[in-house]
Amino acid sequence: MKGVYPMQENISDLAEPFWSELKEQLIHIDNNKAYAENKKLIAAESVKYFLQLLSSAIEKIAYFPGIDNVLGRAELEQFEAYRVTRGDVSSNAMQMSAIEASTLLATTLDAYLRQQNVNSAEATLYYIREANNFFRDKSFTAIVPTLCNCGAPTTWPNLSPADYKRYGTTLMELLRKMEHLILTTDGVGIGRGGGE
Repeated sequence: MKGVYPMQENISDLAEPFWSELKEQLIHIDNNKAYAENKKLIAAESVKYFLQLLSSAIEKIAYFPGIDNVLGRAELEQFEAYRVTRGDVSSNAMQMSAIEASTLLATTLDAYLRQQNVNSAEATLYYIREANNFFRDKSFTAIVPTLCNCGAPTTWPNLSPADYKRYGTTLMELLRKMEHLILTTDGVGIGRGGGE
């Protein structure tokens, strides 16, 4: 759904319970049931929809330049609550296919960093942070090279202090939540198997 929440639309979050319930039903496959094979096929086919939802949600939760001047206090609080409501999108995608979801997050973040789009990069970091419990060695290793480039905005011209602060806060929260992976994942450079 196009449009800025809550100014131009206010229904894009209504489907979240459906997607969460669908994910729960699809990842809990009872192999003793006659329909287990069909459920596995549906789960495999559904991955692309969870990834499309994640890609779309990144755009929807991104702050836009000057948001603090455009939205009133109540609307800004609604927007921030909307971001929290949409927080499960990345967790759902990671549970459906961790490698595909982490690859999508990494390539999306890389693209936004190359475009110097701090708000969309922050939204992507937000979703990586929200899905932190579902990253494992392989899926985490997929995003590490891009995470290493997250210091780039310090050299970008014309960033508003508010945008830069939001980006930095989300990045630091992400690093704190993923500290265990940073320290223990092989091949990250500082983990068990990393170089010195």
